[in-house]
Amino acid sequence: MRRKQGLIALLLAVICLFGAVACADEEDRESHAVVTYDTDRIGEYVRLAQYTGLTVPLADETALKSEAIWAYLLDEAEFLRLPEEQAAYYAEQSRAACRHYAEENRLDYDEALRQLGTSEERIVADAERMVKKDLVYYYIVQHAKIEVTEQERETLSPRYIKKFAEDYGYDEEYVKEHMRSLIDDAMLYDKTTEYLILNNKFPVGGEAEET
Repeated sequence: MRRKQGLIALLLAVICLFGAVACADEEDRESHAVVTYDTDRIGEYVRLAQYTGLTVPLADETALKSEAIWAYLLDEAEFLRLPEEQAAYYAEQSRAACRHYAEENRLDYDEALRQLGTSEERIVADAERMVKKDLVYYYIVQHAKIEVTEQERETLSPRYIKKFAEDYGYDEEYVKEHMRSLIDDAMLYDKTTEYLILNNKFPVGGEAEET
């Protein structure tokens, strides 16, 4: 099941990427963010009592702190309501990925869903979970006042440009010109994750606790 879910995620990522690039070619090449949130109103959607000073246990020594902290915070967050537009967008992108898979393999849509190990109900549930992850992320960015400085941007850009080029098969000049906002988003996410790792404890085994 996990491998099939991974395939859906990969198809979704590819479709989102090419959709963003096409939009950039036709309009503003710097505008890739298709899911946006009013961060000034983030408190209307989610509450998070604590995101630092936590003890987040790792299952074993191979577990990633980054995955553990985000999963923990997602479980601990109180969601007041979900923005419908963003949830609908994510669901439609997943459906588009399934339709693409169906067309490529000459299947009807329902059979594509079956082969990918998903369903319409699962698509909606996954979309809502993605929105919840976004809300937790933006809540922390806002409340912890995390931002990427211009110096960090200049220093880190070459590394991110190279990584994006390798991952998506573009040359570095194309990435530099057309994927700037995606790189900025990745920098902010990584800095936020690093902040969470530095400000929480991650013992191997044991139980989670607040300090």
